[in-house]
Amino acid sequence: MVPFSMRVLHAQFSMYLNKPNEALERLYTLQNTSNKILKNLESGKTEDGSIAELKPDDREASITLWNDRSKTLLFCIGNVLLQTREYEAAIKTYELILEKSEGDAVYLQSGIGRALLQLGNIKSAQHRFAKAEQAAKEDPNYKLQLIMNRAFLYLGTSNWKEALTQFNEVLKLNPQHLEALNNKSVCLLYLCRLKDAISSLETAVWMQNNDSKDFLQNQLPLEGALSNLVTLYELESSRFMTKKQTLLHHIAGISGDGFDVTCLKM
Repeated sequence: MVPFSMRVLHAQFSMYLNKPNEALERLYTLQNTSNKILKNLESGKTEDGSIAELKPDDREASITLWNDRSKTLLFCIGNVLLQTREYEAAIKTYELILEKSEGDAVYLQSGIGRALLQLGNIKSAQHRFAKAEQAAKEDPNYKLQLIMNRAFLYLGTSNWKEALTQFNEVLKLNPQHLEALNNKSVCLLYLCRLKDAISSLETAVWMQNNDSKDFLQNQLPLEGALSNLVTLYELESSRFMTKKQTLLHHIAGISGDGFDVTCLKM
């Protein structure tokens, strides 16, 4: 019997192989199976639909387990939809998770707010970020997330100076925050500070090494940072190819076969 976690990994691997439709198909298949099992349990049957007696505690534990699995699958589906820029579908998916779990409200409302920014809906995004702040209830663990929300809101309104201030606040809390460094460089570029923008991205890239515990988690943001950096190199100097080769050597030493080197535009 194949464990549930292995089935989820099997589905997610397709995304890293640039096959998002295949990943979604596999994830939705797992989600349908999960929903059927929950329906069986809630109607007094066993997981496979058999008519048999289960102890109340066993049934409750099984329902909790499959609810958690269903939520995990929805998170995976939402992330794939975001990465493929299917923002409206991603928002609907995150709304389904909100119905199942209020404990994730800060991150879910933040994610929905960012998706709305991508759609150009500033007012609705601001509303979602406000809901995230309400859900945080001044918990210091959410401080970094809320600052990022404010920074993205300023980005969405092209207020580069204020956005830069917010990203710098994030970096005071976490100097290695890859997303903040990447977006800081965007602000610097629009403020006509090309050299500073390059410096910010170089910091983001060169701090990555094969000892980074969350390198895989940072892979997609890192690919985005590299793509931005090589674009800035092309703007800065005619020696951009030499700098690209230096980046390639660095990435080759720390990444696996799944890294998309086309982001270097060689």
